[in-house]
Amino acid sequence: MLGLILPLITTLAVFALYMYLAWMLLQKYKNTGDTGFMWLGVAVILWPFAATLLGSGGHALMQHYMASHPAKAHVKRVHSPIEVDALPAVLASIQQAIQVGLLLVAVHFLAKDRETQAPTPEPENSGQLSEK
Repeated sequence: MLGLILPLITTLAVFALYMYLAWMLLQKYKNTGDTGFMWLGVAVILWPFAATLLGSGGHALMQHYMASHPAKAHVKRVHSPIEVDALPAVLASIQQAIQVGLLLVAVHFLAKDRETQAPTPEPENSGQLSEK
């Protein structure tokens, strides 16, 4: 019984945490107007969900291909330099590279917005002579 309930509880908890994170990022974007927070939401929230959907679709596509071409399923190379067995690992690496790229864009925009919003310090002696 616990084996059925525990995955459901953890899935709901992870979903709730993602929704809370999305709400926090949206509130921070509303308060500051920093576009980096929107990019962070894309990198941390939207892309993992999209990658999961793409991954399951790719897995289903591979299963369909293997079932419809049983003779080619045992061949290591199918008109490409990528081995059929290595394709899931290659796709996972591409998904991670995309996520890291999105995170870099988010950090770039956050740092850029911080630089433009940083107050410029006033010089102590702005050309005036001090009186003694």
